[in-house]
Amino acid sequence: MKKSRLGAITALGALFALALSHPAPGLETVPAYNVTEIGSQLIAANPGVTYSTALAVNETGDAAGMAVVDGAVAPFLYTPERGPILLPRLGVAAQAVDLTDRDFAGNILVVGTAYPGTRDRLQAAVLWIYSTAAGAVTEAREIGTLAGFANSTATAVNNHWIVVGYSTNFDFSGSPAMKYDVLGDLLVAFDFPVRPTDVNDFGDVTGGGFLGDLNGGFTDLGAPDGMSLPSLVAINDLGWTTGRAVTSLSDGAGRRISAAVRHLGPGGWHVITANSWQDTGTDINYSGDVVGTTGVDFAFRPLLYIDALDQWFLLDDLLAPGFQDRFVTRAEAINDLGQIAGSGTGGAVLLSPTDVLPSPSPAPAPPPPADLVAVAHSATPAEPWTGVALSWSDTSDLETGFTVERSPAGAGAWEVIASGWQNPQYDDIAVDPGATYDYRVNAVGPGGVSGYSNIASATAPSDPVDTVDTIAPTISILSPVDGATVSGKLEVAIEATDNQALAYVELSTVIDSREHIICSRSLSGETRYAMTCRLNVRKLPTGAYPINAFVSDVAGNTGTAQITVNVVPTGKVARAD
Repeated sequence: MKKSRLGAITALGALFALALSHPAPGLETVPAYNVTEIGSQLIAANPGVTYSTALAVNETGDAAGMAVVDGAVAPFLYTPERGPILLPRLGVAAQAVDLTDRDFAGNILVVGTAYPGTRDRLQAAVLWIYSTAAGAVTEAREIGTLAGFANSTATAVNNHWIVVGYSTNFDFSGSPAMKYDVLGDLLVAFDFPVRPTDVNDFGDVTGGGFLGDLNGGFTDLGAPDGMSLPSLVAINDLGWTTGRAVTSLSDGAGRRISAAVRHLGPGGWHVITANSWQDTGTDINYSGDVVGTTGVDFAFRPLLYIDALDQWFLLDDLLAPGFQDRFVTRAEAINDLGQIAGSGTGGAVLLSPTDVLPSPSPAPAPPPPADLVAVAHSATPAEPWTGVALSWSDTSDLETGFTVERSPAGAGAWEVIASGWQNPQYDDIAVDPGATYDYRVNAVGPGGVSGYSNIASATAPSDPVDTVDTIAPTISILSPVDGATVSGKLEVAIEATDNQALAYVELSTVIDSREHIICSRSLSGETRYAMTCRLNVRKLPTGAYPINAFVSDVAGNTGTAQITVNVVPTGKVARAD
């Protein structure tokens, strides 16, 4: 194990005293890292490579990044089985910035940005699909750009194959957030106040000082005490983020010192380091471990923060015997097993711990839900049920679900009527007319079970359900026509109507005996709704495919429609309808 290379660091005040303290001796408690030199493998296979860095790593140790090949930037993908390969540039240059875990068939989706090299288009969001079974790229293409914009950039992708990024004008002004559903081939804008930098598997999005979601909701997280200008770049599945914030202190050369920071949801902001104007976190895993950069001895060095130990380390100090002559220059990404993607003096590297990083301390049990209210509910055409509507306040982010219990009023004979419930509302429809019930709720999380909420009581309505809507909604496929011959990108237009209120519409097809949802929408009580969805059929084998349309209304009535289209190779037909 190497000795620490930390030299003297100027004290920055009590605010950063904890962040500035280098870990005490005892590195033997931290895993040692073996080094896989991806850059050397790239050079061996492609002598024109002069530089490379890995920018992303998934849970099986596949890594993606960029290399300079014959003077131009090119994307690469590394897999443990086959080593690194260069991906198609899709322009004069390109880089890969993120990738998914392997799907059930062993496919990896890689996303990035290409540079087409034309006067009217400078950047284009792109994707590559790599089959580990075939050992080859099966698809490489542009994602597209929002209407009215010249350029697009992909910044991240989650394991549901949803890509986030942004579009810009030719002069790079304007930057609306965009999301692209690869499986549904649907590119749309969504509300987010800055350029999104990362997305997790729950659809949470981060960027700047904001936390949001793919549906357009977002929250301004503010900044750590005494700091400003937060810039968050990564988010884990707990909704924890990492990045940097700027302090009010100078480094003596006219630059303001920045801090590598985390935002831990209800735990708020946490400062990791604040040593230089380049300190930043670059990625965070599920355990809350962070990789990033800090300033040491007048140089910028890659760091690892281990949540379970509440300590940060220089990565060079953690290299295993046999690898201590290496020098790690960048740490860009970390997976849940503690593998780290980045670069060293020889190019791209993947660091793998000899032991798994320590697990965080168990989370505390969540606090009890509060303000439980029970209200009798009589049937209406839009909500055709009789029962008791419950609502309560969610007091914590520590729970994974709620348990709802009921008892006849005053009897104390509690029974569970819902468990693992995700929302702070519940409708009890299994009631006897005119009966009075007591209700209580508790929260369940990784740290245990909370106490109970207050008890709320309500008497179920005694009136019969006589306003139930039994009329089914209708749905029509307007185009293409039944039996149409199609190729390329197929557009399907539908229209749905209902006498009361629509709830949901969906388009699907069947590929290889499996249902594939083309697109779907949850509705808000409209009586008429029309939409057009796209399906990329250019990769489908020639043959007949069903297009199924489904609709439901708020009363639970459903309607369907179906046509069949005949797929032929691209270029065989001019129109889909």
